[in-house]
Amino acid sequence: MDQRTIPGFRPSDEAYAASIAAYERMRAVLGRYGVRSQADLDLYTALIGGFVDQQLANDPGGTRWRRQLPRLMDMYCDEAGVPGPPLRRTR
Repeated sequence: MDQRTIPGFRPSDEAYAASIAAYERMRAVLGRYGVRSQADLDLYTALIGGFVDQQLANDPGGTRWRRQLPRLMDMYCDEAGVPGPPLRRTR
């Protein structure tokens, strides 16, 4: 999904519109928490995309990466300056 495996492939405008709509929704949600810079949005999509790829490729149906999500989000929020208590309950 995140790679261009077919050389020269370009999705139709209609197909790409769904991706843009999802991205804009993410932008709006993160914006409510103070995440507004393009660099912080890019970092978020890179972290989450890689995180999901790791889970699906290496532990499908398991929780190896999923249980690390609060820790990942704490690190991202610290770096992006998002206020609030840590999501992590235990270390």
